Order: sequence, then C-alpha cells, then structure tokens
Amino acid sequence: MQNYALSLLFTLLGLFSAVVQAAQVADKDFHPQVATPAFSKGSGPVVAVDAAHANFHTCEGRYIAFCELLGNDGYRVKTNNDPFSMENLNTIDLLVIANALNKKNIDPKQNWATPILPAFTEKETQNLVNWVKSGGALLVIADHMPFPGAVSDLGLKFGVNWGNSYAFAADTQIVEAAKKNTLSVIKGPDANMMTFDLKGFNSTGVRAYPHPIFHGRNPTENVPFITTFTGSAFTLLPGSQVNPLMGLGEGTLLMFPLKSQEQSLMTPRGPGAGTLQGGVLEFGKGRVAIMGEASMFSAQIADYISPGFKMGMNNTEHASHNVQFALNLTHWLTKINN
Repeated sequence: MQNYALSLLFTLLGLFSAVVQAAQVADKDFHPQVATPAFSKGSGPVVAVDAAHANFHTCEGRYIAFCELLGNDGYRVKTNNDPFSMENLNTIDLLVIANALNKKNIDPKQNWATPILPAFTEKETQNLVNWVKSGGALLVIADHMPFPGAVSDLGLKFGVNWGNSYAFAADTQIVEAAKKNTLSVIKGPDANMMTFDLKGFNSTGVRAYPHPIFHGRNPTENVPFITTFTGSAFTLLPGSQVNPLMGLGEGTLLMFPLKSQEQSLMTPRGPGAGTLQGGVLEFGKGRVAIMGEASMFSAQIADYISPGFKMGMNNTEHASHNVQFALNLTHWLTKINN
C-alpha cells in the first residue's frame, strides 16, 4: 500500500470498532435540502425504513437525515416495525434495510462475534424475493462486519457473495501496534474515506462505473463522485445481473475479523481488487440496490476524531455529492423518469 503523509493513530484495526460505533451519533444540526422535489410534500411513493431487525441505522437514529431528505423530496417515509410478510410488503413501494442483525448477535459492547446469524427468516427472505419480482424496490445496505454476514443469504438471492469484511482504501497504512499481536491503522485526516470517481481509479484505489444514477434527471443532478467511510465489499456470482456502481482496485484491502474489536496480525485478509461496494439490478418487475457502506447515506458526528469528524452527507468538503446520489438512487429504484 502507498505510504502517504499520515497524522492520526487509531488503535485496533476496526476503524469503526465497538468504542467507535458508540461514539457515532446523528448530526441533528444537518438538514438536507432538495432544490427541485420529485413530488409535492407527502404525495410520493411510500418508503419504509426497516427497524424490525435490530437495525443499527433507523429513521429515529443514525438515518434521521436520510429519512428527512426523502421526505423533503416528497416521498412518504415511515418506519417498518413488522416482519417481512407479503401483506406488509405490498403496502410499500421502496424498502430500505440498513445494517440489519439477528437478535442473537446484538452486543451492547458492539464487539460482534462470529457466527453471525441471518437477520431474516427463510420465509422473510423468500417474501422479499417474490415482492421484488412482482415490482417492489429494495435498497439493502450492509456496512463492515458483522452486517454483511447478517444479510449474505439475501445477497445470494440477488447474485452477490457478500464478504463479512472491513474494506480499507489504498492509502491506508496498517502497522503493528505497541500492544503485542494487535494492529493499528495510521491514516490521514480523511478517516479511511474512499472516493468513487467517474474519472477512474484514484489514490484511494476505487472508481465509479457509469450508470444513469450518476446523471440524474437533468444536468443539475449530475454526480461526478461519491464518498464512503470504510464499509464492506462483495463479489458477483457467475451469471449475476448486477450492474457495478462502485469498484475497488489495486491497493485496497479487506480484513475478515472474527470479532469486531479483536483484529490481530493473524486476522484473515486479502486484496480488495475486483470487489464492489455498490451495484444495482433489475429483478423481475422490480429493482434492487446493494450497497456496502451505510455512513454515506447518513449524517453523523464521530467524536473520536477531534474536534468531531463529520461522517456522511454532512461532510460537505469530501462528500459533497452524497446527498444528490441518495436522491438519484432513490429515483432510479422507484422508476422516476428512468
């Protein structure tokens, strides 16, 4: 990996480890605006954000800004508190699942340990597949370990093999810490951000792939790049119909810890090159988006990075196009003008 000017030291590999996760709180001072709403207030499709599966991101918590954004675009946003039955799903136009977990994997210290169990029952998974085939829209978001492991069964249904990993940018340096057999991440002030640029691979080792989602409905909605904050990665199964949006290249790194806070020199790892952090597909009459990072759709403050690092759509310096990307992705999923 490339060695850039580095200034911050984070002990333990998990940049977003248990202590860190607890220090990520919603930025309630950030209120995303929509210049040209797709619908008049409260007249658009119904968007349900899941909260029935021990979700780490919900409208009442870390996704408050995301839900506010879609509401400002005219969508009718609500919280889903029920299992995924066909009766329930048929009242929804777009379902958003962000960082779901099996209740048996809930850990108050957030040091999630394997085995990571499926977040959904087999019946729920099949209902989701059937619902999308019949015309439903689904946005599945799974951040770093343990969240990919909780939705990997669902991912297989849509043609992806979701690794229960942490994804690191090419300009991140990992070294042995002072504590025996543990790791540290030394990184500049960008806190392992990966910038997916339509111009091609950059210093973070990632790129975006052309898709109408990046163009929006008109030139004012064009998205030249998007930024993520760690997350996970997945590969495509043979014959997969997923269209890549966000790809990892040379120098990126994946790590597969058994517990989120217990990474060591023996933690399994491998290159990220050839994996994806985002993709979309048309599935029957419906559409699916698969995203390997959750903070990009949030607006959070990470107070473990002084003086309070803005993580997500509120980071207007590094993630200035994430708001528009969230809108464009939602428009594509709900078939607005494309």
